[in-house]
Amino acid sequence: MLINKQELLQEVYSVSPGIDKKSSIQQSSCIVLKNGKLCSYNGEVYCETKSNLDKGWNNIAIEFTQLTKLLASLEEDTIIIKLLDNKLIIKGKGKTATLAIENEINLPLDFVEMPKKDAWKKISEEFGEAVQVVTKCTTTKQEFLQACIHMHPEYIEASDANQIARWKLKTFVKEPILVRATNLASIIPFGIIYIQETDNWLHFKNSTGLRISIQKYPVEKYPDLGKHLDIQGTKIVFPSNIKGAITRAELFIDESENDSSVEINIQGNKITVHSAGISGTYQESKKTKKTFKSSNLKQFLIEPKLFLLLLNKNNACEITPTSLRISNNPLTYVVSLKGQT
Repeated sequence: MLINKQELLQEVYSVSPGIDKKSSIQQSSCIVLKNGKLCSYNGEVYCETKSNLDKGWNNIAIEFTQLTKLLASLEEDTIIIKLLDNKLIIKGKGKTATLAIENEINLPLDFVEMPKKDAWKKISEEFGEAVQVVTKCTTTKQEFLQACIHMHPEYIEASDANQIARWKLKTFVKEPILVRATNLASIIPFGIIYIQETDNWLHFKNSTGLRISIQKYPVEKYPDLGKHLDIQGTKIVFPSNIKGAITRAELFIDESENDSSVEINIQGNKITVHSAGISGTYQESKKTKKTFKSSNLKQFLIEPKLFLLLLNKNNACEITPTSLRISNNPLTYVVSLKGQT
């Protein structure tokens, strides 16, 4: 059959949140064609979208990475794709590729609960940005709780023991739950606009019909982060030109290393941005209009993209002896000063 290559590639990419080569679940690195739909599942994330491929192709598994790399490399707008002798044949001008397929589906898809057709709720337009910010305050290097976003009926929040973020918005969950942050962040690029909750899953949907379901976890007792969010201290305003310094400092950070943060030093009327990586170091200082009265040096670490996003919301902050707070309803962010975690 003839098919538009770019449309097929977008279709396959849309189920990428459910792909995981490292999962112990068989075929979690594959896309699956089943009942006219393209699916993927890795044990915690399930994706499903309508397929433009032959509706007669059913119960077929194809390795995701090999297929997407091949499609992305082809120059043709239209390609020929067919099944022959248990292989997927893809043809372009003067080129033919043969991909192995599996004719038996081993993914435990029945484990995923089905959402109800009439129970979808339209989620806040701020949901994507909120998830991006709050995810920055999680870590996979500590306990499970710190790898998750805490979803409350009225807000989402997270903390990695060094920083906290809470974003107020209606989540449509009945009671507080935990969701792995990397799973929730993976769905944001796909224009999610609807949400629904079932017993063990959160379901999301976009305008094209793409559905992504994420496993949720119960939470018996989550730390009270609110008591850390209401702090009051000395107000300081970051100068607008600090953003350029942060952007330049980010160039020296090696994200493959353990620490992808810039260091911010505040003393008197001077704010200094410092970063270090394998390629070298960078330091730049800016002055504030108002002198910070304390003579003590205040230092904190923060991921540069997160800091830029926060400054775009509000370039004023409050500093206490132990932490720094940036707040602009519906977002509140708090980071511990160095040596105070």
